[in-house]
Amino acid sequence: MKKVISFIMSITICTALLGAEFKEVTPLEKNIVAQNETIKEEVKENTKPTEKIEVLEEKVAETEVSKERIEDLGIKRKSSDGKVYAGKETTPYTGKFALFLGDIIEYTETYVNGVLNGPKTWYSYDGKVVLEENYKNDKIEGEQKAYYENGNIKSIVDYKNGKIIKIEALAQDGTILHQSDLSKGTGIWKYFWENGNILEEGSYKNWKKDGKWVKYRENGEVDVTTIYKNGRLIEQIWG
Repeated sequence: MKKVISFIMSITICTALLGAEFKEVTPLEKNIVAQNETIKEEVKENTKPTEKIEVLEEKVAETEVSKERIEDLGIKRKSSDGKVYAGKETTPYTGKFALFLGDIIEYTETYVNGVLNGPKTWYSYDGKVVLEENYKNDKIEGEQKAYYENGNIKSIVDYKNGKIIKIEALAQDGTILHQSDLSKGTGIWKYFWENGNILEEGSYKNWKKDGKWVKYRENGEVDVTTIYKNGRLIEQIWG
């Protein structure tokens, strides 16, 4: 089953599209019982008596990994109790939801007892991770990492209890382009295109966007300028 899961994840993409058509996926654990029976028969036929127990335990343990559920994001349902459920189920969901575009996966998110707990990951067309972050009790926690197409780290944004505390942006060769300490809630944000030009820059105050934020096109031209006050959008100017 590890090979099956690896194959599925290798064909994932990272293309954010609203209103994408969802494809329902059968939970992986439905095949566990049948596969365990097959494993037992293989062990019985192909191993010596003294080896049977050890090999059986190893193969069944490998199969157990596949018990983690993967459901289509289209059946995700958030109830009034704040918990997330799968479809019409009455037990808070444990497993992964995945956003499918056709037969491939754009991203996955992990839930434990109906709460976002664990990794949330976006993928490229060829199955490479382009962005990964971790959640604890519905809040982003720890390092959020973005990657270039060549697999090198593009940025590391460190979160604590849902708040940004540190930013580091890197060039494709690993050179540090920008660092900012926001542990006290105030600091400068900069993000870059793959060619090294600035994509976005602005400042935080008390962990909220404040003042002028500018987004640039890849060629360096200004795309949009946004004015914030205490996290609230005041004005937006295009071009």
